[in-house]
Amino acid sequence: MVTTPIPTATPTMAPVPGDLANGTNSRCAKFYQVQPDEYCNLLILKFSISLVDFRFLNQGINDNCTNLFAFESYCVESLGPINEYPGHPDYIPPQSSVPEIPYSNLPKATFTAPKITGLPTAAPLAKGTRRDCYLFMNGADLAVSEDILPSFKSACDALIQGWSITPEQFANW
Repeated sequence: MVTTPIPTATPTMAPVPGDLANGTNSRCAKFYQVQPDEYCNLLILKFSISLVDFRFLNQGINDNCTNLFAFESYCVESLGPINEYPGHPDYIPPQSSVPEIPYSNLPKATFTAPKITGLPTAAPLAKGTRRDCYLFMNGADLAVSEDILPSFKSACDALIQGWSITPEQFANW
């Protein structure tokens, strides 16, 4: 099976009419001759063009669109994307080419680890304390408040219940 790409339509420039309105861009895909009793909003809807783009293509039209003249032709379709017209608010200038830099010319990345400061010094371990624990705590930090102590047999019992461990685990640690 042979696949054939679908050709894309390339807009062609419409012939410039002799009744071209003042300030109308001649680089246009479609011109329209305004008839009596037609107004800007009607043309915008009829040709699916925004007011900003219509006024850009027809720069003789004032802000209020009150100087649209019957029997004069106006551009109602841009030739290609309108943002490719220099001066349009959405105009994007062509990208300039930038020469490639060979990989060998790029700077070499180096890293020096910063000195770590401000870490707390470890408290000394009590005699017989296991050294394979994940967490060590200073005994002074494990003090139990005097107002809750009467509900426990001892401070150790309060810690056992507070950490949800067994007395055997507590003794082992």
